Amino acid sequence: MSAGPPSDWASALEAKFGLPLEQIPGTVYVLHYEVPQLVRSVSRDYAGGAGQLGPKGFLSANPLRHYIGWSSQADPRERIYDHGPAALREIVYLEPGTMNDEAELKVIGRCPKCGERYADDLVPEARRAGVLRLLKQMHEATGEDAERLRELSQRGRARREDRGNTPDA
Repeated sequence: MSAGPPSDWASALEAKFGLPLEQIPGTVYVLHYEVPQLVRSVSRDYAGGAGQLGPKGFLSANPLRHYIGWSSQADPRERIYDHGPAALREIVYLEPGTMNDEAELKVIGRCPKCGERYADDLVPEARRAGVLRLLKQMHEATGEDAERLRELSQRGRARREDRGNTPDA
C-alpha cells in the first residue's frame, strides 16, 4: 500500500523477528466507527501523500467509518487505543495475521457489522496501490498462495455479478 511506518520502526521489527516486515506475525484488527471519526495512523493509507504528521502518526484525510490495522504486540489493545476512545469505536475483527493480511483486507474486505467495503475509507492512491499489489501477487503466486488468490478473485467476480456487473472501484 502507501508509504507505511517510519523506516527505523520497520528496521527494528525486521531485526527483532528476523523476517521481512510483511511476514512478521501479529494481529490484524478492524475498528468500526458508528459516527465517522478522524483517526491517527502510522500509515498514509488513510491520510494521503500530504498527510498531517503528528506525534502518534498521520491524521486521516477524512472521517473514517472503518480502520484496519496491524500490531506486532502480544496485546494489541494499546495500539488500538491510539485510534480513539473505546466509546467511539467497536472492534469488529481481531485475528492473527501479517501486514500482508492487513493490506489485503483493506482492499477486499467488508465490515461484518454494516457490510460496507473497507476500501471506501482508503485515500484513492492507497486503494489503487493495493489493487495493483494484489494483481501482482496473483501473477507471481504458486501453490497454496495461488489457489487462495484465485478463490478471492472468484468471490469478487461473483459479488460483482450479483450486483449486476458493477465493478469494484
